[in-house]
Amino acid sequence: MRVLGIEKASFTEDFSFVEVQLRTDQSQGLTLEFSTNVLQEALVKLAAVFHSVQTDALAKGNKLDVYSANVADANVQASKGTGVVGLGLSTEDGLTQYFALPVDLSAKLRQNLIKAEEIALSQSSQTRQ
Repeated sequence: MRVLGIEKASFTEDFSFVEVQLRTDQSQGLTLEFSTNVLQEALVKLAAVFHSVQTDALAKGNKLDVYSANVADANVQASKGTGVVGLGLSTEDGLTQYFALPVDLSAKLRQNLIKAEEIALSQSSQTRQ
């Protein structure tokens, strides 16, 4: 059985369990129930496996299609007294991830974003001509 996607995910009122309904290549889907601790462990292990797949594929020169969520909003603010910059990214599907960036990494990210933005604008203007 191959998993083709996630149909639905929900959690119990007391937040102790998560139910995930998977779309499969079989006529019926598959529903799994995880305790939040087991789900967290599974996600960490799957992320590590996926990182290895990405690293190995790219090291061998293979192109790897990676799912990228479309970001709908971004928030940035300085965290008081911590010396870090808080970055929040919200996706179109409603998920928000928060990151604490040391100031030097924030500066590096800012410069990389400026360069990438210039390239993206240049490429988009070339395709319109």
